[in-house]
This record gives sequence, structure tokens and C-alpha cells, in this order.
Amino acid sequence: MNPRESIRCVVLCAVVFANALLFTGCASGPREIQRVDPREIRPARSPRNVELLSKSPDQPYHEIAVVDSFRAKKLDAEVTSRMMEDLQKKAAALGADAVINVRRLADRHEGFVSNPRTPFPSVMQGEWKTYFFRGTAVRYTKR
Repeated sequence: MNPRESIRCVVLCAVVFANALLFTGCASGPREIQRVDPREIRPARSPRNVELLSKSPDQPYHEIAVVDSFRAKKLDAEVTSRMMEDLQKKAAALGADAVINVRRLADRHEGFVSNPRTPFPSVMQGEWKTYFFRGTAVRYTKR
């Protein structure tokens, strides 16, 4: 066997060994398959029909997903209204009847910000917050 063929053989063995490790050594056992009942699949709803609730409803429901609104640095009535519409729009796309436990949250950020104390453009270390609303999209179940 010439040196070129022996190198090719070593590379081939390494590839076969790596594939064997990849496909057998990393297996985590049988996975649970989630089954979806076709009767549970709903088309997207109109966002106006999605309720926004600050607590859990009195009627039975099941959770679909956690939804967040967009983030903003300042909250006023107009921005808050648009954030609520954003929550409704995202939940409606999932076929939800309501968004429950809606609450305001904030993210704290650190980094460079504009320095207002200089007459020329400069930056300094600072922090700022962005606000958003989060809730759980739910679908009502039949009693």
C-alpha cells in the first residue's frame, strides 16, 4: 500500500468512526411524540376577539403559549395600547381565545449611551430599561 492510499484509508476510517459516534453515542433514548388532535387545530382568529385578562378566567381552559409584546423605552397610553394590540395579534395567530395573566415587565440594559453633558457627540456608560407585556395565550375548553 502506498502512502497516499494509507492516508485515504485513515481519513475514511475517521469519518466512519465520527459518524458512528454522532448517530449512536449522542442518542438520548426514545423521544415522546406529541400527538395533535385535528379537532383542536383552529385557524387564526380576529385579534379583536381575543380577550386580555390580568388573572385566570373562571371557565376551563388550556394553555397554548407564552406571548410577549414588542419592547419600548417609554410607556404612555398610546404605546401601551399598541402593545396590547400586539399581544392580541400574536395570540390570535395561534387561535387563542384569550391572553391571561397579562403583566408589564422590564428588561435592564447596560452599555454606551449618549452623553448630554458635552457640546459634541460623545458616549458614556449608562443603563436603560425597555418595557413589554407578557401573558399566556389560552383556548377555552368545553365544560
